[in-house]
Amino acid sequence: MFKLKRKYIFAASAVILFSIIAFIVFLYPHSDTKVIKLGSLDNYTPIALNDKTITYNYLSNNDALTIGSYNIDLQKENNIVSADNFYLTYGMPAQIQNKVYLPITLNNMEHKLIQIDMADNTHKTVFTDNNSEPFDSVSTMNDSIFMLSGNTDKNGIYSSYIRKYNDTAKQMEPCIREESIGKEKGKIIKSFACHNDRIYTVTEEKNGSDKDIYINVYDGKEFTLLNKLNFNETIKSYILNNDIVQFYLFGDYIYIRDFSDTGIIGHITENSIKDILALPQLRIAYNSRNTNDDYYVFFMREGNEIYILDMKNDDLRKSILHLSENESIRNAISDGNNICVSILDDSNTDSYVTKETYIYSYEDLLKSSN
Repeated sequence: MFKLKRKYIFAASAVILFSIIAFIVFLYPHSDTKVIKLGSLDNYTPIALNDKTITYNYLSNNDALTIGSYNIDLQKENNIVSADNFYLTYGMPAQIQNKVYLPITLNNMEHKLIQIDMADNTHKTVFTDNNSEPFDSVSTMNDSIFMLSGNTDKNGIYSSYIRKYNDTAKQMEPCIREESIGKEKGKIIKSFACHNDRIYTVTEEKNGSDKDIYINVYDGKEFTLLNKLNFNETIKSYILNNDIVQFYLFGDYIYIRDFSDTGIIGHITENSIKDILALPQLRIAYNSRNTNDDYYVFFMREGNEIYILDMKNDDLRKSILHLSENESIRNAISDGNNICVSILDDSNTDSYVTKETYIYSYEDLLKSSN
């Protein structure tokens, strides 16, 4: 386990449908913890974890988004690219081997897909678009990258579409599309995820005041529609009332976070999805590599609880991270084997300040929950 010091600016009930093993065992830092500092940087955010490298970003004083990498063993950071006139980044990063992909939008509504090569600390702009709305999100499947975008044409037809990057042609090619009249009648892809040669789209269907939302399942090569998964009423109500910020699918499970900051873990059985845990500020320790992992970790933002989903045994275990009175979990990311947990200084009421960041192995987490 490693320790990383830095600063960082940045109602629902639980429904339990299978075993949650809630051992109140405190997880402490180990005595061999390493202290790591990123030079003079004090406001960065880790966005991807890969073995001994952390990809991070931060906003400079002139609001440029800077992306860099940090070598944990060498204790050295390297700023790689800076994007001026930064507006927002809606989606989570995606990773293929040592390359991290992040969609960003500039103030002039120019959209870019930036690639960071963590092996040699270089970057390039993979794709640029000026015609879509700023909610781009990306996901990977095998060695391919997919991107969700949307726009409205001159006739008022709104199109939401998933594109696959063609490395030979150096362009994004549409593979799945839905259309609606404005945003009031028709179908809209709200979010998507790739998993095991399948593409899963969270699709909203509207006809005036009538609306429904479900998941369409597509073949990842031919892009043909294979199946439809229906949310239960609890999940459907959350999404239709609050929209989607984040969607992730892994095995027979999903994670969805809405704009009210409620996180939902759902279980897929046959063609339906039932919620097993729904809590305010429940977040997933996001793995940008999109691998099939034995365990997935969730945490309570601004709390100290960690949940570990055992995929083989269908168990959701709970651990308590040992923190002081004025500390809570700010954020966490994963690489499938380790989890990078940032600790928030709650005593600072003027801004979000992260006191330190720990990197725990899943072995540490599992020991704390047994």
